[in-house]
Amino acid sequence: MSTRASALYCYICGLQYGTAGLPKHHKACPDKYTNEQKFLPKALQLKLPAEPLTERPTSLTNQTLCKKYNAEAYEISRTAMNQCPYCERRFASDRVVKHVQSCSKKPAGAEDITVDKKTVTAKPQLFVCGICGREYGTASIEIHMKSCIKQFENDQKLLPANVRRETPNLQALLDQIAEIKEDGKVTQAEIQKQREHASTIWTESLAKCPNCSRTFESETLEKHLKGCNSSSTYTNVSIKK
Repeated sequence: MSTRASALYCYICGLQYGTAGLPKHHKACPDKYTNEQKFLPKALQLKLPAEPLTERPTSLTNQTLCKKYNAEAYEISRTAMNQCPYCERRFASDRVVKHVQSCSKKPAGAEDITVDKKTVTAKPQLFVCGICGREYGTASIEIHMKSCIKQFENDQKLLPANVRRETPNLQALLDQIAEIKEDGKVTQAEIQKQREHASTIWTESLAKCPNCSRTFESETLEKHLKGCNSSSTYTNVSIKK
């Protein structure tokens, strides 16, 4: 990764934002996190993490402060991810239940951790960002995507050219949402259509490991490349610094 802090980490979701965008993001992210936890089995739910003790920088001029804040915020965001009670690995809230149900370290005879179907059907449908694949509310999705595309482009610059992802068409994604909101009403059918379209774009844009062909998000591909040993034809792909 670059030695210079070019953005700040959100201590809740772990995404990066500019010094002006992070305070705006923090107005929505806590509620989103809390709502997501409500729809998980109680055994997996987490409380909203506390903010970093380090003062949040208002500019990138003081790199020492920025790096200190980022280190603390990033660490908090990792512990804010939901943890599997069997293998202790951490996952995003929308993936942890699926993992727990099939975890290889799950003891024989252990009671299944499932989600109440009534709770699942009651969960409000949110828009999906076609860049990062995460869910956002109708009021914050455009703001998020405009910031997300910048983070996406910065992430790609840190990766080898042969594993970089194609940049999603931000304007097309924004136009679809604008069309849905045009009449002032957003139906579940329209949200579902947007979710399917954006999820497909995100999935198809994931970077592929040149060694094992598995797909990853930019921030996880770097770590995977360093340890991938899927075959004897392992290619040691260097990461740009």
